[in-house]
Amino acid sequence: MVQLEPVMRRACGADLHIQKVYTPGVTYGDRRTGTSAHTDMIIMPLDIDKVLVYPAGLDVDTCAWLWSHGYTLIEAAPEEQMTHDACNGVILEPGLVLMHREAGETIGRVRAAGVEVIAVDYSEYNRMAGGMDCATMQILRDPGPRKLS
Repeated sequence: MVQLEPVMRRACGADLHIQKVYTPGVTYGDRRTGTSAHTDMIIMPLDIDKVLVYPAGLDVDTCAWLWSHGYTLIEAAPEEQMTHDACNGVILEPGLVLMHREAGETIGRVRAAGVEVIAVDYSEYNRMAGGMDCATMQILRDPGPRKLS
């Protein structure tokens, strides 16, 4: 963090908030609990003001910061998080995401919150304990809209 923070501040300006997320997991993914030491496995941006979370994997300070800044938290179904890494998807643009098709209940919750979901069959790769976000890496795009605080 010591090396990254100055670079991020120069790139993002004064309104940058750095939220340290303390995860209970110490491994890539724990199928028994759905937790992970990798934050992209337990929280996923969906839109400017919406995030998909697995609350058992997040610390209370992170949840409190999101709530206090007006974010809507959509909770992943626990069984789907444990078996299909429901929170590990890809945001294509605000309000449009790729998600594991096998996480049907969680996809329903995300759609009910007004986010468009493209459901992708990811069952074979998911058996190798690899998340969709990890397989696709980052998609370079123009800066999109952001939530002003």
